[in-house]
Amino acid sequence: MSRDSCSRDNLSFTDLFVSNMIQILFEEGSDEFWKCLKYNSTDALTNPSYFVTAVEKYKMIKQNTADTRIKRLRFSNDITPDAHSEIRIFDDWWEESEPRLFDVGFGFEIISHTAIITLDGTGYSRLNVFRNEILKLFNGRIVDGNIGELTVLGHMGKHGLFNDNFQGYKFTIAGSST
Repeated sequence: MSRDSCSRDNLSFTDLFVSNMIQILFEEGSDEFWKCLKYNSTDALTNPSYFVTAVEKYKMIKQNTADTRIKRLRFSNDITPDAHSEIRIFDDWWEESEPRLFDVGFGFEIISHTAIITLDGTGYSRLNVFRNEILKLFNGRIVDGNIGELTVLGHMGKHGLFNDNFQGYKFTIAGSST
């Protein structure tokens, strides 16, 4: 995409960018990341019979299905009450940095049922497994030609409650249109 195509009336590249981030998670996300996303139990990392196939990963990224675990919209209390985890990635904000160029923020919400956050035998938090993987894959990365190097906006990372049963992290990764 050329610099001219990122005009005030055309931020359409942000949808493609979110899709590219989901694709990177699909292709490069660690086994631990995917096990924590698929298995709704505290032994997600210690049960030797647990593994995640490419087909199962695809089901978790395919939008608007019962298996979707990586969603393209922010939390709006639209979560089922059963114990599970979700990652939400969305176009969070944008502002013009100079004529026809934008700084763009992509929101991440890492959500897990409180009953399954602490992982057996590891001392790990499921939330931290997700957060650390996302930061490893995206902080400092150039995802495609539309947005420059991504950086985490440190002052925006926050742990909090989503509702009575779910908690997690909210943070923003930002880049500039090129």
